[in-house]
Amino acid sequence: MTLPDCDRQAGTLASVRRAIVAGNTSVVEVVEEHLRRIEEVEQALRAWVHVDAAGALKVARAQDARFWAGEGLPRLAGTVLGVKDLFAVAGMPLTAGSRGMSIANPGEDAFIVGQLRDAGAIVLGMTATTAWAGSDEPATRNAHNRSHTPGGSSSGSAVAVAARMCAAALGTQTAGSILRPAAYNGVVGFKPSFGRLSRAGVVPDSWSIACPGFLTRTAQDAALLLAVAEQSATSSVPRTEMGRSRWAGTPWQVGVAEPLIADQGLSGIVRSEVRRALGLLEQSGSFSLKSMAIPSDWEAALAAHWIIMHAEVAANHQYLARSGNEAYPPHIRALVELGSSIPATAYLAAMKLKSRFSTELSRLMHPFDAVIAPVVSGPAPLLASYSAEHSQTKPQTGDHSLQMPWTLAGLPAISLPMGLSADRLPVGLQLIGNYGDDERLLAFAQDVERRLNYDYQPNS
Repeated sequence: MTLPDCDRQAGTLASVRRAIVAGNTSVVEVVEEHLRRIEEVEQALRAWVHVDAAGALKVARAQDARFWAGEGLPRLAGTVLGVKDLFAVAGMPLTAGSRGMSIANPGEDAFIVGQLRDAGAIVLGMTATTAWAGSDEPATRNAHNRSHTPGGSSSGSAVAVAARMCAAALGTQTAGSILRPAAYNGVVGFKPSFGRLSRAGVVPDSWSIACPGFLTRTAQDAALLLAVAEQSATSSVPRTEMGRSRWAGTPWQVGVAEPLIADQGLSGIVRSEVRRALGLLEQSGSFSLKSMAIPSDWEAALAAHWIIMHAEVAANHQYLARSGNEAYPPHIRALVELGSSIPATAYLAAMKLKSRFSTELSRLMHPFDAVIAPVVSGPAPLLASYSAEHSQTKPQTGDHSLQMPWTLAGLPAISLPMGLSADRLPVGLQLIGNYGDDERLLAFAQDVERRLNYDYQPNS
């Protein structure tokens, strides 16, 4: 099947709401269009574990009725939302991708879900995640080629947005579980600064690293969702204001993570697309690009991330895994078992390195508004079921290494689609901001997005 051309700007959340206000469509019609898309492509892509069509249409009819009665429309009216199967949604099953085993039937929403629904977002259903947000092969298929991984663990969220089954979706990231699926499926993935969004009502993962975020069609949509989801939230993350010089028209100060772009492990298509993107930005005159070094303990940070994540996930699963190991596929089971054997001294040493690494990375990034790096080392690899080289010990959701260090440091990061490989698999550009500088990063991302002018026609 071939999905329609994706005019990304025409379908922003704000533009859909404007169309409703103008009388060009209704909230019910918007929901019905997404339900038609699910009927057309879901059987092939498997992005959902639960779709609440009746509930979504009921909310849509109520919004239309209030609007026609002159009561106005909420801020997110017409926003059809997918929710990763790690967030509590009142009245919907929560399984955390655990082979259909319901771990809860929540009576109330996760904080973020509640914030978005209060603003008018319509939850269409629960999107698929890899089991317990691990690295086992997902049931979901890549929106561009079903034999390739969609990435993980926010697999269903990325594919549902890419295939127009919803307008936006919630995801979570501990290593690269928002940005990597976004890059593999040609959508935007945004992970805020650690601590910026509440994790209340989200299945616990790694408490010192994991962070909720969004899969969207544009950076503008991500900025809108962040503003709404955070309202009234208690957050310890400091705010940094947009510098006055930006409004005076001076160029963005951009750090280019040159060692990561020059790395021999990067595929030719990713390197060439990053270079092409940098050239477009430089030619525009709105971006001042300078090479930025990466911390000397970059590789050690990768090791520290794995130690911290394994230990914390294992601690959480001591009380989640009440049904025994049979509920866990190989990779997540190995992660829990290995994490349980990590000594406290190793965990504390990793936490100390995390602090040192974050401080050094902050020092290197401080002169810049944002930093540019690759998201992934190559396009989406083949799924295990399509690969003769499959190993049961190899993660099936792609390469984490280019997302993990920034995530470890708690920095805000966004993946923007920037091009396609020869076989029409998307590749993404990663933009990273200083801690707490989420609004500046999103403003920067919108400017970059306009210069890249990326468009695509995914095939499944």
